[in-house]
Amino acid sequence: MYVALIADLLLATDETQPSSGSGGIFIILLIAVAFWFVFFGPRQRKMKAMRRDMAELRESLSFGDDIITVGGIHGRVMSTTEHDVTIDIGAGVEMRIARRAVAEKATEDDAE
Repeated sequence: MYVALIADLLLATDETQPSSGSGGIFIILLIAVAFWFVFFGPRQRKMKAMRRDMAELRESLSFGDDIITVGGIHGRVMSTTEHDVTIDIGAGVEMRIARRAVAEKATEDDAE
């Protein structure tokens, strides 16, 4: 059905004949593009901003920062490498985690 409509669009040279729905396809495509920009465009921009913010947070980690991991572990940064962060989780216990496992920097309210 769509092949016939596309072929009709490509082969139509006589403008005296009414088109067989080629305008309808254009309208449907226009609605689909508008739907995409209205519903998915803002979401993609928001997700891109969130990824950028998380990358900046993870790059800014330094000695003494209190953090919370994605698993909910609270700790203090002892050292960092390109891919890993070593944290002290209390009582002298140190844990090496992947940098991407850091969810956020802890605030005063989180420590209580």
